[in-house]
Amino acid sequence: MRDAAKGEIIQQFQGLMVLLERIELSTSPLPRECSTSELQQRR
Repeated sequence: MRDAAKGEIIQQFQGLMVLLERIELSTSPLPRECSTSELQQRR
């Protein structure tokens, strides 16, 4: 396998990991609760 092909696969994998993290954050109730409590404390 060429180095360029390896680089492309690594980039795609990293992009997938970021996407999974974003999905996990958006579906998890914890970040929302934290952000709403932070907003309430700022008022």
